[in-house]
Amino acid sequence: MSAIERSPRVPIRRLVADFRPFARPGYIALVGVVLGVVCQVVTPLVVSVAIDRGVIHHSTGTIAWCVAVGLVLVAGVVAGSYVELRWMAGSARTTWPTSAAGCWRTCTRSTSTTSHTSRRAEWSRA
Repeated sequence: MSAIERSPRVPIRRLVADFRPFARPGYIALVGVVLGVVCQVVTPLVVSVAIDRGVIHHSTGTIAWCVAVGLVLVAGVVAGSYVELRWMAGSARTTWPTSAAGCWRTCTRSTSTTSHTSRRAEWSRA
C-alpha cells in the first residue's frame, strides 16, 4: 500500500472546467431570479403603503402611484421568471434531448444487447 493513495473523487479544477461553458447562462439566470425575488418581496410593502397612506387618509394620488408601482413590480416578476427560464432552459438544451426523437436517439446509443425493435416495443407500452 503506497503512502499516498489517489482519491476516486473528481478534482475540483476538473469540475470547474467542465461547468465553465455554463457560467454565463447561469449568471444571467441568477439575475432573473434576483429580479423576480426582489419584486416579490417589495410588492407587499407597496400594498401596505397603499393601505396606510392611501386608504386611511383617502389619498387617491397615493393609491394611483401604488397601483403604478405594483404593475411595474408584476412586470418585474414576469420578466425575472422569463429570463430565468429562458437561460436555464437554454443550458439544459445543450445537454439533454428536447424532443421524443432526440430522446429515442440518445437511448438507442447504449451498448446493451437489447435489439432496437424490443426497445421500440417497450417505449410504445410506456
